[in-house]
Amino acid sequence: MARLSVQSIDQFIGQGNPIAQAGGARMLLRATGGNLAGAAFLAALARKESSFGTTSGRFRNNAWGWGVHLGPEVNTSSSWEEGARKVWKGLNSGLYKGAGLNTASQIIQKYAPPSENNTQLYKQQVGQWFNQLGLPANANIFQSSAPGVANAVPPAAGAPGAADIQPVSGSLDVQRLMAILNAQRQRVLSGQMPAPGYQRELSKLVAGALQGAQVKTAGQQVGAQVSGAAQAALTGVPGGLTMGGGPDAHHSRALGNWQSDDAYDLMGRAGQQIYSPIGGTVVKISGQPGGNPQFAGYGITVRTPQGDLFFKHLGTSNVKPGQKIKPGQLIGTLDSHTGGGPHLHLGGTNRALLDQLAKLYTRR
Repeated sequence: MARLSVQSIDQFIGQGNPIAQAGGARMLLRATGGNLAGAAFLAALARKESSFGTTSGRFRNNAWGWGVHLGPEVNTSSSWEEGARKVWKGLNSGLYKGAGLNTASQIIQKYAPPSENNTQLYKQQVGQWFNQLGLPANANIFQSSAPGVANAVPPAAGAPGAADIQPVSGSLDVQRLMAILNAQRQRVLSGQMPAPGYQRELSKLVAGALQGAQVKTAGQQVGAQVSGAAQAALTGVPGGLTMGGGPDAHHSRALGNWQSDDAYDLMGRAGQQIYSPIGGTVVKISGQPGGNPQFAGYGITVRTPQGDLFFKHLGTSNVKPGQKIKPGQLIGTLDSHTGGGPHLHLGGTNRALLDQLAKLYTRR
């Protein structure tokens, strides 16, 4: 068996195909944050699904067959690297890694189910290619990183480093800490910087900031802030929503963005009024009523001091971009054309805030 390396992945990819022209192994390493086994697995998927992007057809920059039954925001990307990042983020979600699916065989069983593929042949081919790449067939693809990769995958310009974050002495400003954490998370999710190294550095800085400080946890702080304004704002709102699904089981495949993946489905009735639980600014309105049931309705993004919120599947919109809204303000009504029945798809960049709001919307 060969030894897994950048060179073995490049040899496996070859030359003249779209993945090779986009940077080959180095590009895949950036997409996986320096995980060499992950880069090898993405290379094997790209070969199986599209001959390294040569037969990806209408799915622009998607060599992996990712989300082919979904919309273009999922199955197309602006670059091959962005496409690879979407797949890697999805594999790291609760639907694969979080569900204990760590080896190629385990992942392929779900990624390429027997109802749509010759799953056994798929597994055999990838296993053979792993041997060619220098990776054991039963390797955990989430645990192997290349020595020195951190130096080969520099952070993007503007990415925060140790010098950008100063430890806090005495009493800790929790809001500032939360802002740092959310900014870090969004840069990683958007692909502006690799996760390894910077996450470890940030953890050290946070630990230093917390040392000797007597504070509530970030989740408790969010809960305290939301419980006052949001509880008051939602008191008396007619009709409660019903829990449908949460962030850990939202899609059969993660879509690679926080609006879709970090979200709750809260069931309601067509025309039901949806009120903003906290104040903020409307930064974007996308979509339109009707159409594809999976993406039907307006999608409204609201920026709040605690993080961004995304309200999807609205048949009407009572706000406009740039508008400042108050807690309890009507933002729209539920669409009637959504798959699975009328519901609010509520996404958020701050999981603690999102969990709290889901409880508020479903309270009785």
